[in-house]
Amino acid sequence: MTYIGMQLQLIGEANPLMSSIWELSPYLFLCCKIALSIFLFILAANFKTKHVKTWRMILAIPLLLYVSIFAVHLTWITYAL
Repeated sequence: MTYIGMQLQLIGEANPLMSSIWELSPYLFLCCKIALSIFLFILAANFKTKHVKTWRMILAIPLLLYVSIFAVHLTWITYAL
């Protein structure tokens, strides 16, 4: 949703690092977003330690942030169109 919103110039990227990547290439930006999301999901699903529940909860926080940002961007784009 971030990629679509930015392509349509409806939203901006608040993260300075991702904003810099966007300026280099929108496709690189999209690949980074997808790769980070997949990495986080794989890490959370396959994390092996004796404190699995604690780490899964810690890793759930960024995952919930991603989902929340996705929902906000979807809402903004829906209302803008």
